[in-house]
Amino acid sequence: MHQIFNKIRQNSWVFIAVLLALTLPLQQCTSEKPEKETRVLMLQSVDTLWNELQFVRAQFKFRMDEFVERKTDMEKQLIKAQFLDGSKLNETDKATFDKFNGVYRVYKSLASKYKQTVLAAEDVFFSIKGLEKEVKKGTYDEDILNFKVEYAALKKKLDENKTMAVDVTEKLTAVEPLYLRTSEIIDGLLEAQLPEKP
Repeated sequence: MHQIFNKIRQNSWVFIAVLLALTLPLQQCTSEKPEKETRVLMLQSVDTLWNELQFVRAQFKFRMDEFVERKTDMEKQLIKAQFLDGSKLNETDKATFDKFNGVYRVYKSLASKYKQTVLAAEDVFFSIKGLEKEVKKGTYDEDILNFKVEYAALKKKLDENKTMAVDVTEKLTAVEPLYLRTSEIIDGLLEAQLPEKP
């Protein structure tokens, strides 16, 4: 029995080496695993932002400057309309001008908001892209609190942009058919009474 203990004592360095060889990789796996899991969770949060931004971008059915250009054209038409002979306009024509004016007021108040909303969505796009790049680099592996601050700020910005995009786009889309009908009629009236000089 005494010989067995002496043999174990003499070969204890082998036992310790085997024990260390088995435990070191396990410690490395457990220390890397939480970092990778944390990074995966952060990337999933970033994916949520991407999905919300995709919803916001889907609201933009028109070109960015579409309504600014229309508003400018309508202003020109309304200025020309001041020179029309009112006695030559029937009640339907006058009602059409009233509707046209209503559309103009909507465009006047929302045209620049639409453009600002599109630009804000692009700003959010680049911010999300930057956050995603930093997460993939591992910048936030040890600084989760800073990630949460960045994420919360972007989420707030995106929520505001989403609200504005839905509101502005719904209003502009609602007057779109009226714009198409009335602008064509107004063009015809202006051309009939005030033809362009060559």
